[in-house]
Amino acid sequence: MGKDCILSIIVPVYNAEKYIKQCLDSLLNQDVIKEEYEIVCINDGSRDNSLQVLQEYEKDNKNMVVIDKENGGVSKARNCGLDIAKGDYVWFVDADDWIARDCLGTIFNAIKTCDPSVLQMQFDYIKAEWRIKEKQAVCLLKDRVEIKDGHGCPMRYDGAWSSIIKKEVLTRFEHRFLEELAYGEDILFVRELFDLLEIKKEEGIFQKVIYLENDIFYYYRMNDDSAMRSAWTKNRDKYAEGLLKLARINKRKAEDINKPDWYRKKYEEHFYRRMYNYLMDWLPGLSVNVKKKLKELKKEGLYPCKKMPKELRKKFFGAQGFAGRIKSFYKHSAFKYAWVYKIYYCQMSKKYQGESNN
Repeated sequence: MGKDCILSIIVPVYNAEKYIKQCLDSLLNQDVIKEEYEIVCINDGSRDNSLQVLQEYEKDNKNMVVIDKENGGVSKARNCGLDIAKGDYVWFVDADDWIARDCLGTIFNAIKTCDPSVLQMQFDYIKAEWRIKEKQAVCLLKDRVEIKDGHGCPMRYDGAWSSIIKKEVLTRFEHRFLEELAYGEDILFVRELFDLLEIKKEEGIFQKVIYLENDIFYYYRMNDDSAMRSAWTKNRDKYAEGLLKLARINKRKAEDINKPDWYRKKYEEHFYRRMYNYLMDWLPGLSVNVKKKLKELKKEGLYPCKKMPKELRKKFFGAQGFAGRIKSFYKHSAFKYAWVYKIYYCQMSKKYQGESNN
């Protein structure tokens, strides 16, 4: 790629043979010259024919770069792509998703006009097969798109694919994906980036954020076999462990006295949400020694969660009606007292096991 490369699209690929052609076709069918952008594909030790597909596309497209590496996880793959990216901006696209045809011209125009630190765009979650077929070749309706101030945008904490980021900002702030995480790494990456921009703003360093609205730029494929779409999955233990890792990270951030109050309160809430999700929804579906597990959590200071602020208790356990209040009180007690949680765990384990056998 030449020195005028505006955008590097980074695509981590792992066993994506079924979807990767649709993804690459959408990235290549664009209304800008290929010298202005590159597609960096990181084959993360795929065991299917993903690498062969990538290499065939690379032969025919000079703006494609394929890196083959042993499996190390999606965060490591994204960081690898970030290390070699030549574009002024980077966009992390998942291998089973696709972008709107002819959308890059609009994106490049917004970049040249506004010079943002972060550009966000509208996206759509697609699950039904008929909708996938209907949307896979949709062109962006350029005349409808408007540029808005992106600060305070309620969608900014979605996956890494929802934002196009100036590479210089990531380099200057040394902001990367946490490679220890197998779940939630992209949401954490974007959330931490915006929190960092807010802190810098308080220090007098303003970063411009814009948002493109009124049409869809990115299409996110919701697979039926995705671990986050199903309560029962062979990867359940991995995602449960991912939630616990996120809770640990959130706890550290909530206790960081060098950060402003709003930052610490935000991550305190994230910590309780992660622990609640882990304990109430994910752990009961695993076959574990719950007594031993609770001892381990207690040793780390993660459980029991007795000091939850009052305003958070209302958010977590507020319910309407007498029966709803009783249920909330029971779940609150299980979240707060280890002996109640053991009862809850046994009840929910039996329920989940019954559902998995049906």
